[in-house]
Amino acid sequence: MQSIDCGSAAYSGRESAASKRPEKLERLFTSTAALPLVCRATICFLPCSAVLTPSPLGVHVVQTLHPDITHHLVPSYALTPAHMTSLLSAAQLVKPEWLTELLALSNMDPRESTRALERTFVLPPESKFRPAFAAALPAALKTIKTWERFVFLGEKGLEIPAGYRDLVKRGGADYEAFAVGAGVVRWRKALLRAKALVEEKNGKAVPVADGDAMELVVGREEWEEIVSVAKRCAQSV
Repeated sequence: MQSIDCGSAAYSGRESAASKRPEKLERLFTSTAALPLVCRATICFLPCSAVLTPSPLGVHVVQTLHPDITHHLVPSYALTPAHMTSLLSAAQLVKPEWLTELLALSNMDPRESTRALERTFVLPPESKFRPAFAAALPAALKTIKTWERFVFLGEKGLEIPAGYRDLVKRGGADYEAFAVGAGVVRWRKALLRAKALVEEKNGKAVPVADGDAMELVVGREEWEEIVSVAKRCAQSV
């Protein structure tokens, strides 16, 4: 009689397909790969936080303003120190319903909905939950102007300084990077392209660079030409 050895998974001296699976799984788990992991805290400022409870995914609701707040929950825009503080710290001003939507997404079953945060981590769009303007707000402040498009100029791979990418994104602006070594002709084309993109929305292109550092990289003469092009092509420098 032919025997089955469960320990070696051998049947008639031949290795079964099932016995190979653990080895394949082991190779999968022991192989090394570099995976980028970015942790972004979501901290909401809501004076009456008893209305809503924190999400199990780590969304924080606080009652004290501090620089790490990412979302300030308000029913309307108003000229108050709290609102201005949040704007200076690049926090998003959104309606409280934004947090309600976030909590709803966090409670969805990822096996049943593609919108579940545990399946696709995409926060609710802030633009959908913008507050209304308070009645007492001056008319001149009741216009949301299109934000600038920032063109960061620097050495290749180092064009955007640390922290500025998130700052611009939280402010609702667009950005792009330009390598200073690409030359003046390409620099002019990049600025004209950026300017054309924002003029459709009454915005403006804003070049950003560390002048002293760039002058050391390309030399004073070329840097002065780059600055001159920026002054002619962009609305702000």
